Amino acid sequence: MNTDLRKEQPLNTENVTLEQLGSALATALKVVLDPDEFDIALGVAADVRELDVATDDWTLHIEGWPDPIGFLAIDDEPDDETQYEASRRAVMSVAVEQALAEADRAVGGVLSRALTTSGDPFTLALVKVLT
Repeated sequence: MNTDLRKEQPLNTENVTLEQLGSALATALKVVLDPDEFDIALGVAADVRELDVATDDWTLHIEGWPDPIGFLAIDDEPDDETQYEASRRAVMSVAVEQALAEADRAVGGVLSRALTTSGDPFTLALVKVLT
């Protein structure tokens, strides 16, 4: 019996850094987007740690490490929740959503938990497709 086979423990904010989240997002997104199509900016100061993933059409913002909160922003966010998916789809492909989900799995769900914490209905609609 091979005893070297171990299940990796899921990561959480206690052992995932903001830099690791940024790296996971970059790794996943560069498979589906040209590197010129997105930017990942890490902001670290004495009183704030934040991460932005930005394209011309959408931005994911995460802040408050190690207890992160995040949101998805687009230019024309609808008020009507029945339009959330169509509005998101107009700026974010299924492939990008799958890449974000892959990055989320790579960091043990830290991304989806941060986005859920916002309570923003538009952002929560994205979380549903990530998990």
